[in-house]
Amino acid sequence: MKWPFIFKSMNIRCTFYLDLLILFSHRYMFDEPSSYLDVKQRLNAAKAIRSLLRSDKYVIVVEHDLAVLDYLSDFICVLYGVPGAYGVVTMPFSVREGEVQIFLVCKST
Repeated sequence: MKWPFIFKSMNIRCTFYLDLLILFSHRYMFDEPSSYLDVKQRLNAAKAIRSLLRSDKYVIVVEHDLAVLDYLSDFICVLYGVPGAYGVVTMPFSVREGEVQIFLVCKST
């Protein structure tokens, strides 16, 4: 199989994420892990991802569900721009600084 895998079935995606979590690694990257999951499965996936955090590991998550993002995040960077023209990545913001408001302000500009 070539990377990136495209999973149409929710069960295949869940199995893939569980296999990934079992592997020993110091860096994890997830792209919209809660897509196509129901509310209970989103919370379980977020808990599993959050359980990976250790002082010697880091996790990067791209997520559009603000509730899941709020649960997972210690820090956020907001990305925005115009396709084919420019892109901006903000400095990391602490969740305590009100990430949802920062996201919404950047999204509306």
